[in-house]
Amino acid sequence: MLEQTKGFPYKSKRNILVFGTNSKWLKTLNQYVVDITYYEETSKSDYSAKVRNADVIWYHPKIKKHANQDKLLKMVRKHKKDLKYFNFKGPKECAKEIILYEEEGKYISRYY
Repeated sequence: MLEQTKGFPYKSKRNILVFGTNSKWLKTLNQYVVDITYYEETSKSDYSAKVRNADVIWYHPKIKKHANQDKLLKMVRKHKKDLKYFNFKGPKECAKEIILYEEEGKYISRYY
């Protein structure tokens, strides 16, 4: 299914927030999917506005536990935002997941 995705770089149609990983991974993902908001673990900015403004939130649970993970997930539930979990470790595969969801409404839910 992932092989059928369109080319890179891809411009998102929605306001997407990505969190749960490190800055190197986020920068690599940004090469594949542009115009995405990222919440980095080291960020001191207010993430509540980012969560409120997001159309969909993608979380990467496979790399390491995010320092603010519990607070962010609680806020996502509070604001009833669409939460998706990445099923792959690599940024290119995760970018393909975003594209599949954006273009075809397909979401690969293997673990959650």
